[in-house]
Amino acid sequence: MFALMTLSEIYRQYLLELNKIYSGNEAAEITNIAFDDVAGIKRADVIKNPSMPIEDSLLQALTTVLSRLQKSEPIQHITGLAWFCGLSFKVSTSVLIPRPETEELVQLASAFISNKNSAVLDIGSGSGCIPIALKVKHPATKITGIDISDEALQIAKQNAELNKCDIHFFKNNFLDEAAWLSLGNFDVIISNPPYIPETDKNLLDKNVLQFEPHLALFEPAGQPYIFYKKIARFGQTHLFAGGKIFVEIHEDFGKVVFEIFLAADYEVKLIKDMFGKERFVVAGRRGFQV
Repeated sequence: MFALMTLSEIYRQYLLELNKIYSGNEAAEITNIAFDDVAGIKRADVIKNPSMPIEDSLLQALTTVLSRLQKSEPIQHITGLAWFCGLSFKVSTSVLIPRPETEELVQLASAFISNKNSAVLDIGSGSGCIPIALKVKHPATKITGIDISDEALQIAKQNAELNKCDIHFFKNNFLDEAAWLSLGNFDVIISNPPYIPETDKNLLDKNVLQFEPHLALFEPAGQPYIFYKKIARFGQTHLFAGGKIFVEIHEDFGKVVFEIFLAADYEVKLIKDMFGKERFVVAGRRGFQV
């Protein structure tokens, strides 16, 4: 595709092609990741040496990556890595790619944990990004991560090892209340559960719908808000006095999730994300400030 191209020419070609699929800022970010991770070339290198010719082997590698990107494959799946809270995580089609909004969820929980020796449960751990980020920030915490997917748990355990974290990951079907018997009590319960309605499937971008696990994206058919209902119920018997629940939510269903926790006798707060969208619910036992 690229014959005798300079560094700036191939960089511009990437931007031209990716702008057909992504917004300008996202196209630039993906281009920078591809050049850095695949070729070891940073944006500063392109600026400093725009006329530098590209070796054939490097050109071929970048061409192959661009071909995959043009088919909407996420750059994180191509490189096998994603960044979250300043940490590196292995990712695959078995787990969700960590999002910036979820970093805010971690920040909310982290501010509450502070220097306490808290017991934390992460429901639906996926790649393990939430519990690992919390463990790095608060090494004294005892963290448990559960997921129903064997493949996701394997990735989470690899990421814990990669980031030198001691976290107890194990398989648990949280929607089955009988499975709660294997869980203890916690100061913090945190989750970014599947919350996209099946009816919204066609609204998702191809890079999400075709390459990320539907089990982690969509609510179980015919069971709207089921994870939030179960988490609220679970917390009634498994959340220590003074503890809090932190959950990420669909931007359109903040009021509904708020009411679910309110009806379950929690003090509840609905919090907006960096984009001004209702994205998080924080719930605490009655009598304790949220």
